[in-house]
Amino acid sequence: MPRKLLFIIYIACITIFLPSCQNNGRLECSEIYRLNGLKNGDAKFYDGSIVCTNVDNAFTLIDYKNDIKTTLRDVRVNWFSVEKTDKIIVYSSFDRQIGILKLDDKLNVKENNVVISSKLLPIDPSITKIGDKYYITVTYIDGAVNNSDKDKENGLYTVAMYSTEDLLNWEHLGNIIEDRHNLEDVITCFENGRLYVFYEREEYDKGSSSLEGIYSDDRGISWSEPKVFRKADADNELGNIEPDNGRFTVYYSSDAENKGMSYDGGEIYVQHMDYELNALDAPKKYEGCEGALLYDTKTEDDTTQFLCAEKYITEGNFVVYKED
Repeated sequence: MPRKLLFIIYIACITIFLPSCQNNGRLECSEIYRLNGLKNGDAKFYDGSIVCTNVDNAFTLIDYKNDIKTTLRDVRVNWFSVEKTDKIIVYSSFDRQIGILKLDDKLNVKENNVVISSKLLPIDPSITKIGDKYYITVTYIDGAVNNSDKDKENGLYTVAMYSTEDLLNWEHLGNIIEDRHNLEDVITCFENGRLYVFYEREEYDKGSSSLEGIYSDDRGISWSEPKVFRKADADNELGNIEPDNGRFTVYYSSDAENKGMSYDGGEIYVQHMDYELNALDAPKKYEGCEGALLYDTKTEDDTTQFLCAEKYITEGNFVVYKED
C-alpha cells in the first residue's frame, strides 16, 4: 500500500478515535484550594485570587493563592453580590440592613454605608451596572424564613429592584416577583440590550427547586413572564450565569444523583441557553467535586474556576476548584 495512502488512513483514524479517548467527553475539575471546617456562608469571587465570604456574620476575605485570610469584624454581612467593574459590594444582613461596601487596593474598608433599614429580612442582593447606573435587587421575606416543612405555609418572598447613580440614593423601580416559595440565589445581568434577573424557586428549604429567569427590555419598568430553564427535579442551587458568545452558560449545583441529600449530595453542572431562556443542550456534570454547594464561578483564559462549600451541612469546608 502506498505510503501516502497509509498516512491518510492514519490521520483519519486519529480524527475519528481521538475525541473518544479524551475522557469520553466528560467534564472534570480539580481542587486548587481548601480550607476545612471554615463553615462560611455566601461567597463570591472579588478580584484576582481574592474571595469574599462571611464567617460568623463577619465579612471575610481569602486570598486563595497566598493562603491569607482577613476578617473585617466590624462589617456584618450575611448575603452579598460583587459588581466586578467598579468592585462595588452590595450586602444584606440578619440585622435587616442593606449596605454598600467599598475596599481600597489593600483590602481595607474605604466606605461602608447602610442605605436601607428594613422591617423585613432582606436576603440575596444582586447588582449590575448599565452605563452610569447600578441596578440592584433585594429579596424581602415577610413571615417564615426558609420553611423546611412542605405542609406549612412559607413566608412571602418579594424580589424588589432599585436603581442608583451614587450608591446612596436608591429609586425603587418596583417588585419583580412575589411568591410563597423560597426565592433565592438571585443574579442580575445586562446582556443583548436586556436586563435579566435569574433565581432559584424552591418548593421548601432543601427541597426540589426550579431555576428561572425573567427579563426587561426597558430597564426595569416592565418584565416578561418568568421562564423555567431548569425544572424542579432536584435541589438545584444557582451558582452563576455567564454571557458566552451569543448565549448564556449556566453553572449550578444539584443533588440530582443523590436526591434528598441537598447540599451534602450536590455536584456541579453546566448547561447553555439562548437569550430567550431556551435550553440549548442537556446539563453536563463535572467529575471531581462531590458534595458541592456552588457559590460562584469565574472564567479567565478559557478556564473556569468554581467557588464552593463542600459538605456544607456536615463539614462546611471551603474549596476552590478549576476546570481541567
